[in-house]
Amino acid sequence: MTVDEKLDFLIEGFTEMKLDIKELKEDVSSLKEDVLGLKKDVSEIKVLQENEMWPAIKIIAEGHFGLSRSLENYHKILKEQVAKNEVYDVYIKHLDTKIGELKKA
Repeated sequence: MTVDEKLDFLIEGFTEMKLDIKELKEDVSSLKEDVLGLKKDVSEIKVLQENEMWPAIKIIAEGHFGLSRSLENYHKILKEQVAKNEVYDVYIKHLDTKIGELKKA
């Protein structure tokens, strides 16, 4: 291989390398734009989360707490009513027995 051939080979290699570097620069530029877009999106999501979602979650949690308390009160009242009904059932059975005895007499 002559010096001119070697020089042509090197020049061709450098030309290919320059093209590759140019493509890499374009790719990196595109990636930079994508990252800037992602940063903007993440920032908007954070603002949305802080300003809208967290307050809404707090409101829902407060409502849930109120419902939970109401449900506990309802269960307490229901248990008391069941206990009263049991007492009434016993009393009615007792009266029924007494009425049956009076009918026989």
